[in-house]
Amino acid sequence: MFVEHFNIDSSRCDKYFTTYLFSATTGREFVTGFLSWIPKCTLKLDIASSTYGDVEIYVPYLGINTTYSFNRTFSTTFNSSLQLYGTRIGRNGVYLKSTVDITVYVTTYDITGRSEDTHTCLPVQSLGRVYYISSYMPTFEPLFMVISAFANTEVNISFPNGTSIAKTLNWLDVYQESSVKSDPTGTIIRSSKPVSVVSGVSCANVPKDAHSSCDMVGEQMIPANAFQTYFIIPPIQSYQFMVRIFSSQSNNTVCVKDSSFDNCTTIGSNHWMESVPTNSTLVVTSQESISVIQYKENQAFMTIIPGISQFMNSYTIVVPEVYADHNHYISVTILSSASQSLRLDGKPPSDQRVDTAYVPPPFNNYTILTFRISTGYHAIASTVPQVVFGLIVFGIGNKAAYGYPAGMNFGKSILILYNVHYVMNKQYKYVDAKKDTRYILK
Repeated sequence: MFVEHFNIDSSRCDKYFTTYLFSATTGREFVTGFLSWIPKCTLKLDIASSTYGDVEIYVPYLGINTTYSFNRTFSTTFNSSLQLYGTRIGRNGVYLKSTVDITVYVTTYDITGRSEDTHTCLPVQSLGRVYYISSYMPTFEPLFMVISAFANTEVNISFPNGTSIAKTLNWLDVYQESSVKSDPTGTIIRSSKPVSVVSGVSCANVPKDAHSSCDMVGEQMIPANAFQTYFIIPPIQSYQFMVRIFSSQSNNTVCVKDSSFDNCTTIGSNHWMESVPTNSTLVVTSQESISVIQYKENQAFMTIIPGISQFMNSYTIVVPEVYADHNHYISVTILSSASQSLRLDGKPPSDQRVDTAYVPPPFNNYTILTFRISTGYHAIASTVPQVVFGLIVFGIGNKAAYGYPAGMNFGKSILILYNVHYVMNKQYKYVDAKKDTRYILK
């Protein structure tokens, strides 16, 4: 059911795996940038928080250095000239510093409604030094950006064809690599200091032979030392999707399962593979850490899928107002026994539920619930502090779609599994056995 690709540089990239402490997608200091499309794009930045505070926004390319006060949420747009075109370095980075914890969402939106996507930013303390690029076959330019969070940062980029380049970046410098001929998926980024990496395609047909209009796909990549081993990939209602899976370790057995098939494949260090299209819930498990990225077909988007141990107890999100004419949804992956504890904007969301999907073993104790929501600010939480759940935000319009993870926990957390007889993750230590089989990070 999978095609394995052997076009990633096989040199070691785990030198820094144990040297950097991760937190979450929520933080107080961020560096980011905008994927480019056409000059008339709207560039939107949205902030979500559980409280009020002040945020400093510094964009040297546009001469912006302003502090704003906000109450739970704040939105602003930037001049479209901030978009970087071609392969080059520009000081086009965006810096944010907040007095309180925030989540930051970045949107590039074609005002014609043809191409769009939103990505969730990582705070500086969650950035890393090793990244794997996920992109797609070009309809228009595939591109990725390396945004420097520190001065004098050495960046080495190894391409799938065996070539490599080196760049030196200063604070808020952006190195953008753009290609019209090939899919840069499998490119490896290594840096001397933590960097932010955003990847995608300005406008892509997913799959490449799709007859629909192209759409932007884009996402902020997570560092290799934030990879995980257990994933539940939610369906996107009845739409087809596929996933790309990236491994940083050798002899890594990766298993993919839905309600009708169970396929295990051993892949090597720095290899990746792609699933066949499906519209069913997928379960992905691996012996060693991997990254999983979901691609919706036709009106396309790409989104990082959080590992189960990266689920959180509460989220604050913003659905950008530029998507006002779309249908908007959240998909919640939660233990079935805890589903009644969900609250959306302080209320049980049962009236907004549009779909329920079941999960194959070994995670058949989970349920995926899809809820209809509106644009703007929302808070989603469980009333039980020990309950964590995954949350993907997505929306579908007439010509285009968007999707992104609401947030991810990169710190230590507890993973609760029921009916698990072949847990393979060596990072976890057995704690308790009964109806509740619980594993906790060492």
